[in-house]
Amino acid sequence: MTDPTGRSFLSYRRPRQSEVAMVIEAQHVRGIPTWQDIENIDEGPTERQLRDALADETTANGILWITPDVADSDFIQRIEAPALLKRATNNDGFFVVPVAAGGLDYDGAAAALKNALSLEDLRVWNVTMVSTNPITEPEAAQIADRVLHDRLAAIHRALPAEAPLSLTLSTWAPLPFQPGTALAMDWSRQFQGRSAKNPRIWDETLLPALRSTVAAIEHDCPGRRVVAGGQASLTAATALGVEFLSPRGLHVEWRQVTSGQTPQIWSLSIPAESSGFTYKIIDGDLASEELAVLVSVTDDVSNAFTASRSDLPRLRAILHVESPATLPRILSTAGQATDVARIVVEGIRQVRRERGPLTSIHLFMAAPVGLAMLIGQSLNTLGTIRTYEYAAANGKYKAEAVFQC
Repeated sequence: MTDPTGRSFLSYRRPRQSEVAMVIEAQHVRGIPTWQDIENIDEGPTERQLRDALADETTANGILWITPDVADSDFIQRIEAPALLKRATNNDGFFVVPVAAGGLDYDGAAAALKNALSLEDLRVWNVTMVSTNPITEPEAAQIADRVLHDRLAAIHRALPAEAPLSLTLSTWAPLPFQPGTALAMDWSRQFQGRSAKNPRIWDETLLPALRSTVAAIEHDCPGRRVVAGGQASLTAATALGVEFLSPRGLHVEWRQVTSGQTPQIWSLSIPAESSGFTYKIIDGDLASEELAVLVSVTDDVSNAFTASRSDLPRLRAILHVESPATLPRILSTAGQATDVARIVVEGIRQVRRERGPLTSIHLFMAAPVGLAMLIGQSLNTLGTIRTYEYAAANGKYKAEAVFQC
């Protein structure tokens, strides 16, 4: 029986490695673990390992990357294509995404596999055709989106009605394959420490992938709650929350792991409990429409924020959310996390009411990752949010993603 949370197998010719690498990465950032020969074949007989992987119940689907040179590949014609197409007819959740690439049209893709040891005729399959040769990143993303939709639909069918959809988000280290995890969003290759390697990665890769993933959850897993977790940057967790903005009606929770404490589920649906946090507003330039929001939970962000002022525009005000408790301040219950998220948004809205419109809100946090997600969820109607990550190398904050809320 196919495990729908398993890996996506990619069948292709090695000369196409550079373009299929884009398809692999597009799947990783959307939460789809993959099986690829150059990554997953060990020393030993190649044919045996291929057959084992193709038959493994933790191989959830296959992508047939069909190019003109596939016609000359014994491995694809005799092993990979027949095994993938046969498994797809077993009606146990396994699916195949055939892709006509390398300049092939639908008939050309079918002809390229005419020698495959299979009874299946590709002309009657729903084949995806890419228009460029080699492909571009947007086309890789479209293919990954198709796999994502089919994967989530299969998982939704297999899960009991009350079971949550599990999502892991990592920016710190590659995620090992873990059967049972519906979405393993591995962003580690795009990051160095707390920050994205290139600021453009947010708008070009990560945020579009996140939007696609949450839209697919909404479409293919209606009514199912999501339990997220992982080792992610504060900006990445905030981005996740923004995609699950509370008015959207999607239920997301964060599995918060704090040293010395039992893991907790944090969610905006959990009633607020008094956290001891308050906010203060420090007025600035009357001519400005920019607000800085400082959230000091695990550490005091004041010094690093002050060191970063020369990189910021003039500020109408500074909103500082903090507690008189000794650092690091521990949020001991999920309700206290809800309370801090509520206080952050309440303070922003007060500034906007009393000091006029805001062009941008600049967000600086030292906080648990789960709180960053809750804050992201709460930013509805607050406009442009600019996020920052602390850079230990210079003791300053570095600009990261920008959200429109």
